[in-house]
Amino acid sequence: MTGSYTNRTLRGLLGLSAIWAVVAGPAGAETRFLNLGSSSSASSQYTYWVSVGQVIEEGSDGRLIPTVMESGASVDNLRMMKRGESELGLVTAEAAAQAAQGIGVFEGEEPMTDVRILWCYSALPNVNIVRADAGVKSLSDLDGKPYNYGIAGSSTEGQTKAIFDTLGIAPVQKSGSVGDAVDALRDGHVVGMTKGAASTKVVDSSFMQINASVPVNIVAPTDEEIEKVRAAYPYFSAIEVPGGVYPDHPEAFRTFVVAVCGATLEGLLSEEEAYQITKSVYELKGVQESAYPAAKDIDFAGLTAQVATVPLHPGALRYMREAGLPVPAADAESK
Repeated sequence: MTGSYTNRTLRGLLGLSAIWAVVAGPAGAETRFLNLGSSSSASSQYTYWVSVGQVIEEGSDGRLIPTVMESGASVDNLRMMKRGESELGLVTAEAAAQAAQGIGVFEGEEPMTDVRILWCYSALPNVNIVRADAGVKSLSDLDGKPYNYGIAGSSTEGQTKAIFDTLGIAPVQKSGSVGDAVDALRDGHVVGMTKGAASTKVVDSSFMQINASVPVNIVAPTDEEIEKVRAAYPYFSAIEVPGGVYPDHPEAFRTFVVAVCGATLEGLLSEEEAYQITKSVYELKGVQESAYPAAKDIDFAGLTAQVATVPLHPGALRYMREAGLPVPAADAESK
């Protein structure tokens, strides 16, 4: 590999990421350097994006040379792209929709109507874990009870609050670290907690940790509650957790999800570049699975079709159609 996959902060060099390098690539082809926005260098998401850099260079035969940038994740990455400091990066489906509409955390900013998804690779379901002895059988049973909404300032906390507010349910809100929430639930100081799980196909580690000493259950929103919330927040996505993943839950259930994608602004990548990047990500998935094992359980195309909240980049759409992969309903009629 000839590309750079270490953290290289280039924020002070505005516009550098857009320059076409005048170097000889394979067979004299022109080479372009790309900046990829990721997350904290200590996170598993950063590790995943290092692998993305590897497959992009390998899949393009060295014509695209990525540098992975440490960042503040989704919202930060979108703003870096808008400033021309990066070409693509980690963006949640929820943040993409908010940026496109100029709402939520992007309230008061010019809408980024050119946000485009390339692929989605991770679905982090928010599961509602409650003590079995709390008498909580539905979300409405949480009204007036002490409940941990998630890590303070996290996407999970924000989504949980929006869900309860929309449904007219008012638990006594508690926040804190995951460790704080686990201890509080185990000690009876809260009746439950919302936790962003790592996968839809593997039981959440906090659930198992608590359940080892205090029996706990999962309380899922009903289909009617999901539709009511999505009517208020169309950019929220829901996903199915298969039956049998959680103890005493033989039936599948739906819950809200934080979907993580690779995204760009349409003008930052040509159709051919986006096509090549998407092709590389899909066809060299094994490299990503080695770096980020949760990717093994994810059907990238199926997840993208299910959770994309903004259009696909034309290059990504072209690849998916050529490969016979499912595309989001909103893109199905696009030329």
